[in-house]
Amino acid sequence: MKEPVKGLSGWLSPKGQFYPCGHMTHSQVAMQIIEESFERRQDRIRLGIDEGTVLSHDTALRMMDWIVMGCNPYRESDSDYIFFPSHDLEWCCTEDQQLFLLAHREEMRPNQLRMYEQQIEGYDKEEKNDA
Repeated sequence: MKEPVKGLSGWLSPKGQFYPCGHMTHSQVAMQIIEESFERRQDRIRLGIDEGTVLSHDTALRMMDWIVMGCNPYRESDSDYIFFPSHDLEWCCTEDQQLFLLAHREEMRPNQLRMYEQQIEGYDKEEKNDA
């Protein structure tokens, strides 16, 4: 029997809760995540007003510091990704998100792992330079 292809695909909340997504379903899951919470619905509206537009659910979650991950369901690819939130070009990741990602490194695809390590290494360098 063929082993399933590894990889993380879904949304990771600032509190470290993972919401898995199937291939090409990130927008649907983002809508469900926002619509299930009055607070998140209000945040999406507020952020949209601040931006002068109506935000997609995906964009709103990213602006609320959610991490989005995705991968090709059939094979490893350079298009496998982890996108981290950032504000003013500074990487933002909560301690809970860091703990989840560290605990699930083995499930990441090579390109996801590379993106994760670049973020962590860059973050660690910034902290050392600030000290």
